[in-house]
Amino acid sequence: NRSIGTALKELAVKQGVKLGDGVSEAAAPYANSGDTQTALTFIELLGATNSKRGTADLLDMIADSDNNFIVKNCVIALGNIRDAKAIDVLVEHMFRERTGVSFYAESSYALFQHGDVPELMPKLEAVFEGKNTKVNDMMKGSKACQDAKGTCYVVQAKVAEVMSDVGLSDAQIATLNKVAMGKGVNQQLVTKIIEALGR
Repeated sequence: NRSIGTALKELAVKQGVKLGDGVSEAAAPYANSGDTQTALTFIELLGATNSKRGTADLLDMIADSDNNFIVKNCVIALGNIRDAKAIDVLVEHMFRERTGVSFYAESSYALFQHGDVPELMPKLEAVFEGKNTKVNDMMKGSKACQDAKGTCYVVQAKVAEVMSDVGLSDAQIATLNKVAMGKGVNQQLVTKIIEALGR
């Protein structure tokens, strides 16, 4: 099974063959395999199909898996699929951490891959402005955010970086400048905003 999955992925990635919904549906049970290597092969295949049919399967695996490597690869696959339904979970995983493990690199890049998805920027702006309740609740336990007045600078810095990578509008540039020049703003956030504006 693993060999078949690898061969199909090679067809999609290296030869540009469009695999579509049928392959995504067939791959899903193997992506949930108890064998880690088999699961990883078919998770990668789900991403290579670019089929939004696989989004729900990948989101379920992210929610259910204790295996950090599985979660990271599901995030990568979701980035390849570029389905608006995955954005909320990808945003949350920019800030979700397990002991010794961060998902920021994978989730921030996956969000960048969603750059042409209309729902992305409004969701990122909501997080930057402190309007995403789930992210706010997740970050309450962070030492860096405990004394934050308003939106935690760690949240704003990470979101500003992704927004910049996707491409800032004039209004977003104005917002970042206003935050950076605010009274008592965290200097690490100022540095991150300057970097974001200079990208």
